Amino acid sequence: MYKMRTLKLDSVNKFSKSQFILVLILILNIIILFFLNSGYYNLENDFRRDSGNNYNGLLENSDYWYLTPIFINGSATGIGAHNWVWAANQDWCNGSGTWNDPYVIENITINGLGNFVPIHITDSDKYFIIRNCTLNNSPFFSERDQYVGGILLENVSRAIIENNTCFQNGNDGIILKYSRNCTIKQNIVNQNINGITLYYSNNCTIIENTVDCNTDNGIELYYSNNSIIVENTIESNWYSQIALSWSNNIDVIKNKINNIVEIGMGIRGNTQDAFIFKNNISNGNHGIEIGGYNNLIKNNFIYNCTLNGITTRDYEIMPEIATESMNNTIIDNNCINISNNGISIDDSVINTFVRNNSVINSNSNGIIDRGDNSTLFNNKLLFSKKGIFKHSSADNGNYSNNIIKGCEVGIYFTGNGESHIIKNNELIMCGIFFDQEDSLWNLTSYEIDTSNKVNDNSIYFFANSKNLNTVNFTTYGSPGQIILINCEDSIISNFNIKNSSYNIVLLYSNNITLSNNNAINNTLSSFFLFFVINSNIINNNISSNNGNGLIVDSCFNLSFEHNLFQNNLVGGIYLTKSTRMRIENNTFSNNMKYGINFDGLCTDNDIIDNTITGVYQIGINIINSDNFNILNNKISETTYIGLNLESSEHIVIKDNLIKECNVGSNLNLINNLTIENNIISDNPYDGIIIGNSKEVEIINNIIKDNGLNGLHLSNTNTSFQLYNIIIHNNTFDNNLNSIWLGLNTYNITIDSNFISFSVKGIYLDNCYNSTFKRNNFTNNFEGIIISENSGGNLIYLNEFYSNIFHAKDDGSNNNWDNGTIGNYWDDYEGVDLNKDGIGDENYFISGSANSVDHYPIYKPEKEKPNPDNPVYDIITALINNLLSPISLISISVIITGSILIYALNRKKYYPNYLIGELGCNYSFNSKDYRLNDFINSDELLEFTPSIQDYIVSSISCEELKKIDQLDLPIQEKNNFIEELTNLTSRERKEIVNKMLKSQKKKKKF
Repeated sequence: MYKMRTLKLDSVNKFSKSQFILVLILILNIIILFFLNSGYYNLENDFRRDSGNNYNGLLENSDYWYLTPIFINGSATGIGAHNWVWAANQDWCNGSGTWNDPYVIENITINGLGNFVPIHITDSDKYFIIRNCTLNNSPFFSERDQYVGGILLENVSRAIIENNTCFQNGNDGIILKYSRNCTIKQNIVNQNINGITLYYSNNCTIIENTVDCNTDNGIELYYSNNSIIVENTIESNWYSQIALSWSNNIDVIKNKINNIVEIGMGIRGNTQDAFIFKNNISNGNHGIEIGGYNNLIKNNFIYNCTLNGITTRDYEIMPEIATESMNNTIIDNNCINISNNGISIDDSVINTFVRNNSVINSNSNGIIDRGDNSTLFNNKLLFSKKGIFKHSSADNGNYSNNIIKGCEVGIYFTGNGESHIIKNNELIMCGIFFDQEDSLWNLTSYEIDTSNKVNDNSIYFFANSKNLNTVNFTTYGSPGQIILINCEDSIISNFNIKNSSYNIVLLYSNNITLSNNNAINNTLSSFFLFFVINSNIINNNISSNNGNGLIVDSCFNLSFEHNLFQNNLVGGIYLTKSTRMRIENNTFSNNMKYGINFDGLCTDNDIIDNTITGVYQIGINIINSDNFNILNNKISETTYIGLNLESSEHIVIKDNLIKECNVGSNLNLINNLTIENNIISDNPYDGIIIGNSKEVEIINNIIKDNGLNGLHLSNTNTSFQLYNIIIHNNTFDNNLNSIWLGLNTYNITIDSNFISFSVKGIYLDNCYNSTFKRNNFTNNFEGIIISENSGGNLIYLNEFYSNIFHAKDDGSNNNWDNGTIGNYWDDYEGVDLNKDGIGDENYFISGSANSVDHYPIYKPEKEKPNPDNPVYDIITALINNLLSPISLISISVIITGSILIYALNRKKYYPNYLIGELGCNYSFNSKDYRLNDFINSDELLEFTPSIQDYIVSSISCEELKKIDQLDLPIQEKNNFIEELTNLTSRERKEIVNKMLKSQKKKKKF
């Protein structure tokens, strides 16, 4: 037995004694009205069940009949009137219409054939029962006030509709219009537009029905008051399972609501004083949606919703005219596995009280507050993305005594709300965060004291403060989180802070030093900086965060030095809209997506001397940002790209080591780019990719041992020309292809590069009007290959040594000389009779273009390198560990002029198709102006750790050749050369000649 209404428990207001007496009187009046109005079902029927009458059994002598539609007008008079007197004389009706002997219509089947209402009763105040009937196929009307159903009661009271099946009706299964004091019990209502509807009907009970698979609402009360909906099973209806529209004083208790397409329970219009209690709502979009005011939502169990668990929203005074919703109370509910928000307080909602609720596993927010004057008290919010999310439109909130655990952010403030009180909240494995959309005025209006805890440690919140230091952050014990807003000249140092959302949050602050902190294991990042200027982040351990190690937004003139960024699941540093950042001497290790990520609108930044290794995606990523110096960094072991730049300009990439990344560097849409003195090696795919760029210089780099292309240029944007590219004085060694010029590449200058041990030295795939000069091609399978899609290129002053195929031209209008001089070909068989250095016969280039070098460079036989001892560049030789693996012999290395180096040569074996099975030895030369500095620095030993001793000497090449002829062990030769360097040239010559003569005499004997 259910009473219409009891005192709503846990009201926000505390009653005085006089108020309590008034409320008690009101309750007694409600109970009396309930017994008077609904007692027929709740008391009278109990008596009748016990009296042995026919209520609980079938009518005597009845059958199960198929009938035509029944219409009864209780007020009709006259001959042939279809009133109750007429109905009682029909075989399908029995009774006298009194409390003890109601009219009963039962055990009949009626099909309305789409034109008639199966049972339609109007203007009746008699007691009657419709039960055990099957009713379907009523007509359809588009206007709500014309709706009909399988059972239509208009202006009736004292009716019971029980154990009927109403299905496939044009509008509703069961509909009551302008009726009262009726009971709808244990019916099966499905496949209608609406299941059960009360339209301007009051004081009714809807109990224990099964309402499913209707195309609009399951149960709807429209301008209907003082009714109870209890213990129904309502599921798989298309819109709302239960809808209360402009209806007051409705109790919705212990219903089972499942398989919700849109809304489990919708309280719409200016509905007020609804009591939603102990309902089980599952598997749909929205659980409960509340409009109106003074509604109590208590003890409901809501789970597996794809949108929100409970939502309060504005309400409509009348259709399409909305106003604010207010004074709704949400207490003791459980929301579990909610895909969006557990509890949502929308705009235009005032004075919502949310207490003692549990929200578990909400994918977005445990509670989101967009309203004003909300009280969020003593809730338990577990494992949501954000525990409490204060939206921009919310003001004057009071968030107290909540337990928030395992959320990405415990309490998240965003937008322009103000004057919130945050006290006594317990945050476990999460913390407080302020979004940068908040204005400074609003941020400093918050009241956040040290009663708030992160992992039992106090939150230290300071606004408008200066000269803060360790004392300020330890007054109430070690900090769980530190938040500074509009502070300056402060130091946060030597703290061990972990397991929050952000350990340290700095907003609108100046001259702050963060140093020597151990900030780890946060759900987002260790540090968040917004609008911070002139500050230093030094020697911190920023590791093992689920997001970025450090986030920098809209900051100016910051320095990041000697920090460790390690094992962060997104990246080391994320920066956006920031200027004059200096990131220097930091270590980035095993961060998941990025080491350093500049994500737009950053300018004038320096990235210097950092070590970045073990990144899953990109070592350094720079997007839509300008004026960068990327200097002397070591980037290695990234599984995607070492250095990635897009849509940026004025970039200098210099003196970096990039190795063992899938792609060394990917540079796209770059204007004014310098790539200088870098070593880019051992990348399984490309060393450098440049696309859709202009004004690019690539000079003095070593690009070696890359699995695909050393340098790949391509222009995928046909409206954009890749032009003014200079590739000068680089060493390309042991790449599969050294330089690949791809789609739409124009006006490229490739000058003075050393290209060796590639399958293709330079491949022109779709290249036009470019110049190739003074390059050295040695020991490649193919030197230069020009495809049929390339033309108008100029190739001259290049040298081709020991390549299997020097060149092939399948393009058009390519020139292999400039009209006066062509290229040197080591297989040229012509002569130079006039000794002008130009061969007297043409050199023919293979390929369909039938190209000719008309002026091949001719060298006398003595100047040609020995094919068994090819020339090799000294820089590449040294940095390749002198061509390891080892086969030791002693050689001389010619450097420049009178500067020489004595070192060890090593055999290196290459594929048979390149140079033959046994490999060969190399002599070395270089015209590189950098060599002296390189040799006389520690850099040589750093890159050639296996060299134990080397000597820079003024001994001539001829002297070294003679020394090589001496039968001495290598170490003795080294010692001997070192001694000779202290002598004059004449003294050295005399000593060496005497030793050689003595050696010859010994051999004769």
